[in-house]
Amino acid sequence: MFIDDQETFENSVYATVHGFMPYFWIPAPPGFTQAHCAVFRRELDKEVLIAQGKKEFEEHVLEVTIENKQSIMGFSTTQIPFLRITMCSPRLVPVARNILQQGQVHLPGFSTEFQTYESDIPFILRSSFSHLLPAAPAADVMEM
Repeated sequence: MFIDDQETFENSVYATVHGFMPYFWIPAPPGFTQAHCAVFRRELDKEVLIAQGKKEFEEHVLEVTIENKQSIMGFSTTQIPFLRITMCSPRLVPVARNILQQGQVHLPGFSTEFQTYESDIPFILRSSFSHLLPAAPAADVMEM
C-alpha cells in the first residue's frame, strides 16, 4: 500500500506501508476454544481453495485467533469472543465472507452459518484504521 500526499508547502510525502494483512471478524460459536482455531483455519482454507478453483497461494487463510471484543450492535458493554480471520490477500476476504455466511465450513458440534463483521471495509481503510493513520492531508508518517 502506498500513501502519497502533498503538504501545504508543496512538499511531496510518499510512504510505503507493508506487512499488513487483511482480516475480518465473526462471533465465536459457544464452546469454541483456541484449540479449535487450527481446525477451523484448515477447513476455511480448503473451502476458499475450492471457491477459487486454483491454488494461487500456499495458504489462503493465514491465521484464526480468538479475541474478546465488544460489538456496538445492541449497545451492550459486554465483551464476547470473536474470531479474527486473517487472509493472505484482500481479494480473498469477500470469498471467505461468502463461504462463512452460506454455512460452507463444517465443524462438528458448531453452527455453520456466521455473521461477519468488518468484512466489507476496503483494504486501504482497514489498514488505516488498524494503524490509526489520520485521514487528513499530509498525514504524519510514523513507525508502525
